[in-house]
Amino acid sequence: GELTVVIDDVRYKESMGFRRGRGHAVLFVSDVAGAAATGASVLEALPRDDPGRAPSAHQVASSGVPEDWRLFTSFAAVIVDGRAALGEDAQRALRTYAYCGGRVVVSTPRLLPAGALKTAAAELFGARALGMGQVAAIAPFDADPARNREALKGLRPLGQGLWPAPPAMFAEQPIPGLGGPPVEVFLLIILLFAVLAGPVNLIWLRRRRQPVLSVLTIPLLGVGTTALILIYGIFHDGFGARGVLRSWTVLDQVAGESATVSARTLFAGLAPDALQVEAGALVLSGRAGLGDPELPDRWHLDADSSVLDGGIVPSRMITPLLTAQFAAVDARLMFRRAGDALEVSPDGGLRVEGRAVVRDLNGDYWAGVDGTLSQVPAADGERLFATMQRDAHLVPSAEQGAALDRVWSVLPDWGAPGTYAACMGAAPWVHEHGLQVDYDERRHVVFGRLSREDIVE
Repeated sequence: GELTVVIDDVRYKESMGFRRGRGHAVLFVSDVAGAAATGASVLEALPRDDPGRAPSAHQVASSGVPEDWRLFTSFAAVIVDGRAALGEDAQRALRTYAYCGGRVVVSTPRLLPAGALKTAAAELFGARALGMGQVAAIAPFDADPARNREALKGLRPLGQGLWPAPPAMFAEQPIPGLGGPPVEVFLLIILLFAVLAGPVNLIWLRRRRQPVLSVLTIPLLGVGTTALILIYGIFHDGFGARGVLRSWTVLDQVAGESATVSARTLFAGLAPDALQVEAGALVLSGRAGLGDPELPDRWHLDADSSVLDGGIVPSRMITPLLTAQFAAVDARLMFRRAGDALEVSPDGGLRVEGRAVVRDLNGDYWAGVDGTLSQVPAADGERLFATMQRDAHLVPSAEQGAALDRVWSVLPDWGAPGTYAACMGAAPWVHEHGLQVDYDERRHVVFGRLSREDIVE
């Protein structure tokens, strides 16, 4: 494939050398020439959904590593040579990519310069969860392949995850009432046409003694009726933007950071002028990504102003959008004990609407709806955590039999002491990118990690 970037009317083009359709693309970061060949055994050891498809590697030096996590999302994984001179910004971008659902494998992380990635992989051999994704530490590339293969066993298989974004993430969600024929109104219009074109038209033409004009009046009434139905349909669906939104958030209230994936299906009567892409946010469209000139969808980003052309949401078309973001978050879900119950405290700024399950720092399970929770047996608590994960389409990697339309992710620590899963009516950290949308339906599922201060006695 080729990457083309235009800056100040100067075109920069680079050939990436990936074999389309022949395996997953993996970015290999090393300052040592030929390191990707040395690390071929590590590449081969990466778990993948189709063992017959070997991943392809593209090596880049530490000086060429992007400092923006969004630029890694085209890769199924990133492998980092611990000898690479990765700066703090590049390490932070790689750590954020992992937190937002990616996979980062580090060989001998102790050799890395100080930075966020080194901290995330420190004192680690094997894979562990990090937000929605994973980070793994392995031995040197030339170590015993069996040892590194063992270390990578816990890594989610390539092809099962958020990045590259699977087609299922761009599936249309039904918008209640949109495009649904208002049967009673249409029947009334058709009945009116029948009355006008039949007895009224006949009586009027007889009085004028011009029955031959019926060859004109009946077609004209038919055209008028059709136009009336079309105009009603246009005004019925409106000229603004409406739609549905589902979001899934990992909220670490201890560290004050979050990763969110949002799936929107929008219908805009008139296309917006532009979308604002906030720092740390990614906006994708399945149709616009096809680059089909016959489709009205387009993805044009002004990198200087972070403004995305409004053509990503064409007028009067149902458009699914996928957005992802990493952000620092001050809001938190807080609880207070009220007798034998746990109640959501308004002090944290978040409100539960629907189901919630909590495992407090003592290991006890609590469950309930709309912010009032009672203690439940451990077996019920574990079942509720698993149910919340499945409903959010973020399912454990151990569930190999999941349907293809599931979005795979890793949340193995949810259900551990000090974690919760909750449905919320509002998530203030979710960006709207400057769109004014009248949502017919919103659903936010939050998987959170509690600090000791979040449960008030």
